[in-house]
Amino acid sequence: MAMAMMATAAMMMHLAFSQETLGQRRLSADLVSDDVASILQVSSAGFSASDSEPCEWKLSALGSNCIRPCAPMGMKCDPEQQKLLSGGGMVKVIQSLGRTCGPSPTNSLSRSAPFIEKGTNQCFPSSPISMSADSRCSASASRKHQRLCCCVPKDTSTTIASTSRFTTFTTVWPSSTTSTTSTNVGGGQGDPHIYTIWGDHYTLLKPGTFVAWNFSKGSVAWQLVACYSGARFTTQGLLLLDRSHRTMELTAEDCAWRDARHGGRPVRESEFLSHGASALEVTQVGKETEDFLSMESMIWLKMQSENGFRKVARLLVHCKPGDHMDFKVSMFDKSDMEHVGGELGATSDGKDHLSFFSSKLAVKTKTDDNFQAPGTWVGLGGSEAAAAYLNSKMQATAASLISTTCSEAEEQEAEKICGKHLQKDGNHPEIFGDCVFDICHGAGGEEVAQSAKAFIAA
Repeated sequence: MAMAMMATAAMMMHLAFSQETLGQRRLSADLVSDDVASILQVSSAGFSASDSEPCEWKLSALGSNCIRPCAPMGMKCDPEQQKLLSGGGMVKVIQSLGRTCGPSPTNSLSRSAPFIEKGTNQCFPSSPISMSADSRCSASASRKHQRLCCCVPKDTSTTIASTSRFTTFTTVWPSSTTSTTSTNVGGGQGDPHIYTIWGDHYTLLKPGTFVAWNFSKGSVAWQLVACYSGARFTTQGLLLLDRSHRTMELTAEDCAWRDARHGGRPVRESEFLSHGASALEVTQVGKETEDFLSMESMIWLKMQSENGFRKVARLLVHCKPGDHMDFKVSMFDKSDMEHVGGELGATSDGKDHLSFFSSKLAVKTKTDDNFQAPGTWVGLGGSEAAAAYLNSKMQATAASLISTTCSEAEEQEAEKICGKHLQKDGNHPEIFGDCVFDICHGAGGEEVAQSAKAFIAA
C-alpha cells in the first residue's frame, strides 16, 4: 500500500498474494506478454451440463477474464458450467481447442479457474469443494494463465449488459467503515468500486486524482479525471477534457456541471459543444430523481463520421449535493474499445490482491498508481474553487483511512438489506457483493441498495 493507505494496510488483514495464486503457486518459467495469446473457440455441446445451454468454449487471452472472449459474439459466460467442468472434461475441451493439458489436472481454489498455464500447459479445473472458487466471469487470470470460458447465448431479459454489451462502468457507492474505511468506492468510509469495460472488478484502496477513462482515435481525444476523497472516501469530483482544451467540471459540492475554462459558467441542458471531429452533447443536467443520489446528469461523447456525428460513449452521473457521486461510462461500438485507457479501459496487470474484511468477504483491491493523474487539479484544467473544495475533502480522507472488519451477523444483515433490491445471483453479482460490503462497513442502510439498483437500471 502506498502513502495514504499505509494506515489502512496496517489495520486490515491484507494478504499479499495475487488472486491467481490463492489455490496454488505453480508458475511458468517463461514469461509471456498478454498480447501473444490468441482467443480460441470451439462449440462443444457434449461438455455442457444437461440442463444448460450448450457451451461454446473459448480460451481467454493471457491475464484476461471470461467476459472479454464471449462479448464480441453477443454471448455471455456461464460460471456454473465452468465450475462444474471436471478435470477429465477439461482435458477433452482443451484438446478440442488444439491444446493438450499437462499430466494430472490440479483443482484450484482461484475464482478464475478453470485455466491453463502458459508454457507448462498444466490445467487447473475449479475446486468442487470451495465456495470461493465460483468461476465468476469478471475474475481476471494471472499474466501466465488463460481462462477456459463457457460462452452461451445472452438472456434477453438482462438489463444493462444486454442493451449495451460493451457497457463499462465505474461506480462509486458509499462504502465505508463505522470508524472510517477500508475498501470500496470512495466516500465517507470506504473506497471506489471499479468496473472496467473488459469486465474486471476491483476496489480502489487509495485516495487521490486518477485518470478514470480516456479515449484517443484519429483526431478525437477525451479524458475523464476523477477525484476520490472525503470522510467516507467516495467520488467527489470529475473533470472532462477534450483536445480543444474544453474542460467541464463537476463536484459533489453542488452536483452542477460547469465550464471550468470560462469562469465556472453553468453548463446548460441541450448544449451541443463541437470542435473539429468531436462533440459533447449535454442531454441532462441535474435532473431530480427519487433516489438517494437525487440528481442525474448525462453527457454524450460523439465523433464525426460519414453520416454525421455518431455516439462513442455516454457519461452518466448520479450525485447528491454535499455527499458524493456515482458515474458510469457506456460504450456502443466494439471497434472503439481498443482505443480506451485509464482505469476503465485497463486489463488485469497481475498486481491485484485479495483483502479479507470478514470471515467470508474477500475483496479484490488495487492502488492504481499507474493511473494517478500528474499535477494539481488546477494544473489539469480545473477551477480554483473546485480545487479548494476537493482539497478540504482530501484532508478529511487522510484522517479516516482506518480499517475495520465485519462480524458474520453484520454481514448476514447486510445481505438481507441488499437482497430487497438486488439479486444475489443475478446479472450483477459483484454489485451485490459491493452493496453487502458497504452496508456492513457503515456506509448506510437501505439507501445504499436502492442507489445501486437505480444506477444499474439507468
